[in-house]
Amino acid sequence: MEIDSYTNKMINGNDPPIFLNISFRGKKIEVPLMPDTSVSDVKRNLVSSIDGEVNVMTDDIKLIHKGKVIKGLAGPGEFSTFLLQSLKKKTSSSSASKIVIRLMATGTSATEARNVERNKVNAPRVRDDLSEAGKRDIEARQRLGRKVMMGANKRGGGVVGAEKYGFGRIETLPMLPEQNKAKEILNSLVNDPGILACMAKHKWNVGCLAEMYPEGKVGESEVCIMGLNQNKGAKILLRLRTDDLTGFRKILSIRKVLFHELAHNVHSEHNGEFFQLMRQVEKE
Repeated sequence: MEIDSYTNKMINGNDPPIFLNISFRGKKIEVPLMPDTSVSDVKRNLVSSIDGEVNVMTDDIKLIHKGKVIKGLAGPGEFSTFLLQSLKKKTSSSSASKIVIRLMATGTSATEARNVERNKVNAPRVRDDLSEAGKRDIEARQRLGRKVMMGANKRGGGVVGAEKYGFGRIETLPMLPEQNKAKEILNSLVNDPGILACMAKHKWNVGCLAEMYPEGKVGESEVCIMGLNQNKGAKILLRLRTDDLTGFRKILSIRKVLFHELAHNVHSEHNGEFFQLMRQVEKE
């Protein structure tokens, strides 16, 4: 992919210099954007700047721009051209000393991944169908779920095979405190009869419901992601904690973000069809 004339003008012309501001676990780095800057270059800069703090490798890192994970863009000039498209409608002659494009980075080191796997052994089961107490709990939830779905049946013509749909597992961030509280929140969502009834109606399966590190400040930071849906339901990440990591967000706010991410199981873009489905999920 050749570098287009707009990219050349923006980077090599008389416009202010362009920088990438990358947020990763509360740390920010700034690097210049050049015509040949690649995704790998940015990841290497990030790993170098956090060397010794978090033992992540370049392959562990994902870059996010405007709520979407950046994929591909490996050809010459593809990355810089992609980023500058967002400036076309915003940028004109300006007296600003520089232009800043904000990105967010996420990543889990191999050590952290191993800790997550170890924690799964002791993690609460999403569905405990082994113990007598677990069986009684499942029966109680199923009774409540059937009651909820009776209403859905009348409106939507029935839900078939409800037990096939729902969540596979939960994951919390192992390096943060109050793990039990985080697990409690996720378990309340994956076992919620109303949410399960909605997922059964739409035939949705989510492989993993996971905790997301709270990058940025809610309502203040330009880049502040509340949730993320990877590969249309393979994994949904939710921001559970407050910005300062001293507490947890209100469960109603977390639930609303989950409804938003569930709608991304069908629609990737934030268009009219997406918002119509999201409102439908909220009502259900």
